[in-house]
Amino acid sequence: MPEFHASCPAEKPACHSGTCRCPLNAELNARRAVAAAVLAAMDDLLAALGRLLDDSDDGELDDDDGEPYDDDEPYCAECGALIGMFIGLTGWHHFRGDPAPGGQRELYDAGHEAAVAWRPADPAGGSR
Repeated sequence: MPEFHASCPAEKPACHSGTCRCPLNAELNARRAVAAAVLAAMDDLLAALGRLLDDSDDGELDDDDGEPYDDDEPYCAECGALIGMFIGLTGWHHFRGDPAPGGQRELYDAGHEAAVAWRPADPAGGSR
């Protein structure tokens, strides 16, 4: 049973049902929104992992030419730019900079959503 408080302007049965405008309900709604964003990010990551596992053969991850996936990098099929998934953000995003682990990156708006595709990584290790 929800705990009611004296400052709630709504009738007690409606308190915290989604129609209440008290500060406690606003905080609950904000927490719900954060939880929904975290779940959406987890869904994206699980889908990507599922695609990798679906493509695995005998426990070794490789692409059609037999090369391991760690030699491939994600890119946007629409514009050719590097894309990645970032902590605190949902989905794939365009970025500039060093794609290596720990490399300096800068997110930017390409004017369209990232269309995920994979290609062999740049042997020089830099951005394309």
